[in-house]
Amino acid sequence: MAYTSHEEGIAREAYLDSAQPPVWTWSMGLTAAAGINVLQYRNRPAPIEVCLNAAIERLNAAYLPNVNRAFAGHALNDAQLAAAVSFEWNTDAIGRADWVHHWIAGNMAAARRDLTFNYLGGGQLADRRKREAALFFDNTWPADMHCPVWQVSHPGYRPYKPVATDVMPILQSIMGGA
Repeated sequence: MAYTSHEEGIAREAYLDSAQPPVWTWSMGLTAAAGINVLQYRNRPAPIEVCLNAAIERLNAAYLPNVNRAFAGHALNDAQLAAAVSFEWNTDAIGRADWVHHWIAGNMAAARRDLTFNYLGGGQLADRRKREAALFFDNTWPADMHCPVWQVSHPGYRPYKPVATDVMPILQSIMGGA
């Protein structure tokens, strides 16, 4: 969850995402489609703990089971799991991603190439995919795991001016562990 929060960021209040048409979104990209009443956070910032709790619930309800199904029968280390969850959180496509099928088949070069150079969102996600590939294939974690916590502009409801925040103590408090 720490790595995904580092990639996704957190908005403590509802905002309009960049989709066309825009979708009301909150926390780490959660929408009404995830069963969240996002509009309750319009003009009402929630504590970071509330944002992370909602994200963890979604992780456990959807993203983690999807990753586990995609890699069924194959053990992932912590770095691989973090990268796969980040990819799934962002794309909702882990079950049909070619890079996963290549990895399961043992074709690491094709898997790395597919993850690095596809699923780029028109180029906007190229750096994220490179970081996910480095994490998954090389166990290379980011040097700085701070999470961008976004403010929301009014009246446009767009995220702006992120503040790098160490959410690890909050995650440890919520999830347990040292």
